[in-house]
Amino acid sequence: MKNQHRKRLSTALIVSGLLVLLAVGIYEASSYPWHLLFARFGWVEEVQELPDPPALPQELVVTPTPTAAVNAPPQGEDGEPLEPDALPDVPPVVISRPRVDLTLVGYIKIPKLKVSENLIEGINNEMYYGIGHYPGTAMPGEKGNCVVAGHRNHMLAHALRHLDKIDVGDTVEITYDGSVFVYEVVQTLVVNPDEVWVMGSKVLEGKTHVLTIITCTPPRNPTQRLIVHAALVGAPEAETPAVEVPVEEETPAAEVPPEETSPEESPAAGPVLTEVSGVEMPTETPAAESPAPTAQ
Repeated sequence: MKNQHRKRLSTALIVSGLLVLLAVGIYEASSYPWHLLFARFGWVEEVQELPDPPALPQELVVTPTPTAAVNAPPQGEDGEPLEPDALPDVPPVVISRPRVDLTLVGYIKIPKLKVSENLIEGINNEMYYGIGHYPGTAMPGEKGNCVVAGHRNHMLAHALRHLDKIDVGDTVEITYDGSVFVYEVVQTLVVNPDEVWVMGSKVLEGKTHVLTIITCTPPRNPTQRLIVHAALVGAPEAETPAVEVPVEEETPAAEVPPEETSPEESPAAGPVLTEVSGVEMPTETPAAESPAPTAQ
C-alpha cells in the first residue's frame, strides 16, 4: 500500500511539473514576437499601424490626463530640473492587479515589438495597468528627459518583455495631449539599479528632447536595469553659441581730382604747311614763344 501511495504521489508530482512547464512554454510562445523571426526570411509584411490599447477600467481612472502643475519637473536653485534619485524598483509578484487610482497620460507604441500600451502617471502599482511615466520628469514632446518604465517578468504585466530586441534606429510613438511624438532609438545599455544618471536631462549629448525607457533585466532574476535612450525626431538640437567674426569695414577710395591743364601749357601744335616757292614745307610751331633776347 505504501509503495502504491508513493508511486501515485510521484506520478502526481511529475504530471504537475509537466503541466507547469507546459504552461510556461505556452506563455513564452504566446508572448514571443514571432514576426521578428519570420521577417528574417521575408515571411511577414511590414508592420502596419498599431491599434490603440484597451481602455483602462473606468472605475479606477481619476483624471484623464495629468495637469502641467502636477507634473512640472521640480527645479533647483540654478533653475535646472532636479533629477530623480532612484530607478524604478522590481514590484512584487501578484495574482490579481491591485486597485489604484489611475491618471491616463496617453498611449505608447513600439511598432517593431508590436507593443501598444496605456501610458499612466506613476511607476508603482500603476505599471500593472500599462507603462508608467516617472513623475517629475518631462512630459512627452517636452524639452528634457521623459522617463517611462514597464514590467517584463510578470504574468499580469509584461509590456516590455522583449525590449531587449529593440535596436538603434527603431522608433517609439507616444500620443499625448492630442499630438503624436515620434522618438528614434539612439542607444541601449544595462546598468545597476543605483545608476540614476540615465534619467538625467542631458544624458544624450546634443539632444534636448529625450525619451528613456526602463525595465528590469534579466527577466528571471532582475538584478539590473535595461535602458533605452531615444531622441525626439524633428526636435531642435542643442544650440551652439555662434562665434562672431569681425567684419572689416571697407574704406571708401579717395577721389582723385581730374588733372587740369595749365593755361600756359597748350598741346603741341601739329605741323603747319607753309608755301615756299610753291612747295609746301612743314614747319613746327613752338609750344610757347619766348621774347627775343634784348641786345645789350
